[in-house]
Amino acid sequence: MIAAALLTALACQEVNQPPRFLMVNGYEVLYQLGEPVLDGRLNVLPGETLEIRLTVEEPEGQAISIWWPAAPMGFRWSSESLSAAWDVPADWWAEDNTLGVIALDGAEPPAGAALSIPVNVAIEEEGAGDSGDTGG
Repeated sequence: MIAAALLTALACQEVNQPPRFLMVNGYEVLYQLGEPVLDGRLNVLPGETLEIRLTVEEPEGQAISIWWPAAPMGFRWSSESLSAAWDVPADWWAEDNTLGVIALDGAEPPAGAALSIPVNVAIEEEGAGDSGDTGG
């Protein structure tokens, strides 16, 4: 009897839904098997700044905090903001990069969602743009 009452009470509790990523810089976030996947890739050049704008929905209307674990050198963000910026160093060496972002709601304990954001840093090779034509 006590077990049945406990199961009934647990079944009636609302489950805290995690935040949902909707967009990143105008690219839609798709959900494949319940996991968020960005439908695009961000692009930036070394020495430039990549501005990142997130659109995140919180089903219960709670406050959202944003975290960027393992952010690269030159990355700026605030946990209260849906925007971030990456000042890509001029000597950046990796073309294919992934920025990870986590959204947590204000519940106790919080529900969270994570998204991987692919970023292409277009690195020019030495001699790129030199056609080899000496004009002779």
